[in-house]
Amino acid sequence: MKKFFVSLLLVCMFSPLTVVLGLSWAYPFVVYDGKVYQVTEEQVPIVQVEENIGRVTSKPDRTGEYYGNASNKYPIDTKYFSISDIPVSEAIAVEEGNVYVKAIYQHEAPFHWMNVFQYTVPILFFIVISMIYFIRERMKTKYLNQISK
Repeated sequence: MKKFFVSLLLVCMFSPLTVVLGLSWAYPFVVYDGKVYQVTEEQVPIVQVEENIGRVTSKPDRTGEYYGNASNKYPIDTKYFSISDIPVSEAIAVEEGNVYVKAIYQHEAPFHWMNVFQYTVPILFFIVISMIYFIRERMKTKYLNQISK
């Protein structure tokens, strides 16, 4: 009887029928420089669109977590632009085909470890390569000193 309940528990745990994903977003958004902007339907006249300030670099995963310049609506490589007479801290323009739509600042993006990881890896790589170089040079100097004696 105990084996039956354990077997039933295992079947229920690993059954694909028990997996339910119910992710829905309150509004379409883009993330730029650690800030979340809600995308509106308001179009920005092309004469007000200024310089390219960034692009979508990632999409949220199935759990709803995201990092970097992410968007739940736009594909990767969608461009962001500044708008004349409006600070980037208030709103940005998002390229949507041949038009630009306004995205209004809502709040800071939540912390994600990849935001830190993507900047620390190059630094750590440089430190490790530098350490290897200096250790190698010190060993080479010791070896040459031993040979010259």
